[in-house]
Amino acid sequence: MAKKSMFFVVETTNGRGKKDLYFIPAKSGASATHQIKNPDLLIENKESLGWQDVSIASQQYGDEIVFEAFINGQKSLIYPNHYGYQHLCNQFHEQVVAEKSSREEDYRRDLEDELYKSEHPFG
Repeated sequence: MAKKSMFFVVETTNGRGKKDLYFIPAKSGASATHQIKNPDLLIENKESLGWQDVSIASQQYGDEIVFEAFINGQKSLIYPNHYGYQHLCNQFHEQVVAEKSSREEDYRRDLEDELYKSEHPFG
């Protein structure tokens, strides 16, 4: 799949002064900061990281579609509960649908194999 998506790094501070950085795929900086809908966090800074390579990760991360991005050479996984996940699902909709279909077909085939083995234990 290896396509590109725009990424932003957003720096936040909570009420106790703890700073956090979030790497967020989004169509714009405003969209990236809008995803952090937490009244307890102050957005200190946002910076564009430009276009970064994105692909669908292998199934080793479970049944959910997980994206993998290479941000400045570092591998980063974007799970369904991460900021920007829905943006990637929308941007790569066709690939997500194809991947889900492929995984469902693999699962169905595995079930059929197990059923056959249980009905024919000696081959």
